[in-house]
Amino acid sequence: MTPIWPRHTLGKPDRPALLFLHGFMGSAQDWKAVAQICAQDYFCILVDLPGHGQNIHLPLKTRLDFKAWSQALVSLADQLDLKSVCLIGYSLGGRLALHAALNFPTRWAALILEGCNPGIEDSKARQARLEEDEQRAADVLQEGMQAFVDRWYEMELFSSLRRLPDLMESVNRERVRNDSIWMAKVLRELSPAAQPNAWQQLAALHLPALLIAGELDIAYGAVVRRMQTQLPDAQTLILPAAGHNAHLERPQAFAGALLDFLDDVFKGVNQ
Repeated sequence: MTPIWPRHTLGKPDRPALLFLHGFMGSAQDWKAVAQICAQDYFCILVDLPGHGQNIHLPLKTRLDFKAWSQALVSLADQLDLKSVCLIGYSLGGRLALHAALNFPTRWAALILEGCNPGIEDSKARQARLEEDEQRAADVLQEGMQAFVDRWYEMELFSSLRRLPDLMESVNRERVRNDSIWMAKVLRELSPAAQPNAWQQLAALHLPALLIAGELDIAYGAVVRRMQTQLPDAQTLILPAAGHNAHLERPQAFAGALLDFLDDVFKGVNQ
């Protein structure tokens, strides 16, 4: 039997379930502010992905891949006896949520993706990203978490997060708690360039989907708009005054958007 990943829960177990999946270097706690709002109407499960938070007990020799992780999500939902489940994922967690939906489409009620790319199509870009993530893995092993985290959040992708110094300090403090060996493993084995390219599979996924990007996250805004044209039952939300970490930067607005979408998905269930 697949072990249940470490998790936090909020809300009543008899309500439809929301399964929250965090991003690289994150943990279940990243979703707490959003889940506290959603827990009034839904059963919220916040998990630590392997290598993150308290989920660091797997043998390091075990290769990480989305197929095994997708099966683990199904096993978790089955073991918790969850009937109606919406997958909610950010970045790395979004890529996992998408692959879980593609591999087990009948197990989920809906899909919410934030800052998620289905795959790198260009072979040269794929190779460049593989090399970049290999160098990042070497850097985190050599320099340690603090130096790596400092440089990671200097990327333009996180410029809006840096405008919120209290939040940036909190994020930095949490990220440096990660184990550098695990972070290097995740970078190498779950690089976007190492994952299967899912763009061609989107048209076959008939799940209600909400695709979210921050207004200031130009690159991922373009990605989610393109995804909407491929997914049969998808809508896009560009969250104003937010960047790549929209759920951290504007948790109340983010949760409000989730609830509006979920009201339609679970119409009548929460009455």
